[in-house]
Amino acid sequence: MNTSSIVTPPFIDCAGLPADKISHGFFGCIGGVSEGVYRSLNVDLRRNDDPQAVRENRQRILQALDCSSICDDLLLVRQVHGTRCVVFSDSPVDGVEDEDIIDPLVDLLTIEADAMVTKIPHLALCMMTADCAPVLFYAKDEDGNPVAGAAHAGWRGAVNGVLEQTIKTMLACGVTRRQNIIAIPGPMIGFRSYEVSADFTAPFLAQDPENGILFAPSRNEGHFMFDFPRYIENVLRDSNVQIGYTQRKDTYGRKDDGNEYFSYRRSVHFQQPDCGRQASVIVIR
Repeated sequence: MNTSSIVTPPFIDCAGLPADKISHGFFGCIGGVSEGVYRSLNVDLRRNDDPQAVRENRQRILQALDCSSICDDLLLVRQVHGTRCVVFSDSPVDGVEDEDIIDPLVDLLTIEADAMVTKIPHLALCMMTADCAPVLFYAKDEDGNPVAGAAHAGWRGAVNGVLEQTIKTMLACGVTRRQNIIAIPGPMIGFRSYEVSADFTAPFLAQDPENGILFAPSRNEGHFMFDFPRYIENVLRDSNVQIGYTQRKDTYGRKDDGNEYFSYRRSVHFQQPDCGRQASVIVIR
């Protein structure tokens, strides 16, 4: 692991969130110390990366967010492309099942979930992605206290309702109106990069025939290009929350060393043995 040249990892964020209350950012693959196919800001210890490098990458992310003095590490769960949303809380929450109330001191990688919500300060909620959509959430409860959330939405989780489940959980945690929630989609695979088979369209058309507008014929017969970012925005808009916008970034990107983001699809297309996972983080200060 080479730490001779310290780099502050770049990230994108959403203007308008109160910086004194919330730190947040969508990171890519730049600014870390991992090597090979994990170059360089991989945050996933479950890959075959050097664990010491991954831990250094996580600390760099906290430093970039000015949270290294208040957070020991990124808070992660085992993402399974489902719809479960857990709450980090030290007390019961009306409307949330007991098994979904989690003590943040437990071994979180034993917790299977694809969304997290908390009102506890100094917890760095983190979702890992490599083409799927990360969505960060912010609102205030009835007493004006911050409520933060983070969700991992692959196509399966998105169509099955992981974003709606996150919103419902934030309401259970004291947010009084859906319209008070700001949902911020981060970098994900873009329309020009996401070719799918004809069978792929079925659950989206079953959900709403108007979703057909999200699919355009590709150059390969029987295949379509899928506008996943637009689908994510439509889901959030239909959920009656505010959408906080960032720079729209396609994680697939280019095939050369100039890529800004890890992409599982790109790694498959170019026959790489693996790829890293980037972090999307939100912290109540």
